[in-house]
Amino acid sequence: MSMKLIILGLLMEEDAHPYEIRRKMTERKMNLYIKMQDGSLYYAIDQLHGEGCIDIVRVVRESNRPDRTVYHITEAGKQKFHQLMKEQFQYSPKMYHPINTVIAFSQFSDSEFIQKELIRCIKQQVEFSEQLLQAYVIFRDVMPLAKQYLSLAGHRYGLMQIEWLTELLQVASQGRLAEVGHPVDIDIEVELANLQKLLDNIKPYEI
Repeated sequence: MSMKLIILGLLMEEDAHPYEIRRKMTERKMNLYIKMQDGSLYYAIDQLHGEGCIDIVRVVRESNRPDRTVYHITEAGKQKFHQLMKEQFQYSPKMYHPINTVIAFSQFSDSEFIQKELIRCIKQQVEFSEQLLQAYVIFRDVMPLAKQYLSLAGHRYGLMQIEWLTELLQVASQGRLAEVGHPVDIDIEVELANLQKLLDNIKPYEI
């Protein structure tokens, strides 16, 4: 996700200085789907300021703290925001997870090692889903519906990951990772029908 889009989106809510922006990103668990580094945050802010997308409205000076520059989104920034929104929607669905490559070649590795790593990944995924659910509970009363669905989507995605990793763990524990000729038990016709049903569900909302 574009760091610039997040910065502009948070400034659409209210004026803020970089420390406040970083704090909101942390509180809302944005670090779970974007790499958060101070350098990239401040670099993006400098770029947006240079492009005229944000303006300095004041500098907060406190004796025991560094100066904090508060930024405000400009009309050009609002146009940039909507442009980045459109660009972000132009994506192709991908099945990406850091361990996918490992799983693809797991039959050539030690099954005990794979079991241990799968257990570790499942525990991490449980923690990930729990964090998103906790963030939802904390902020749901002040969170727009769009963001509520985003938090719950991350939680549900985590549950899906836990489910298939647990199934794979069972296969690994049986020493069957390299097994060929025994397809996973799945009803293809039912799966295709479910996909079609999902498409049918959105037809009333098409513009």
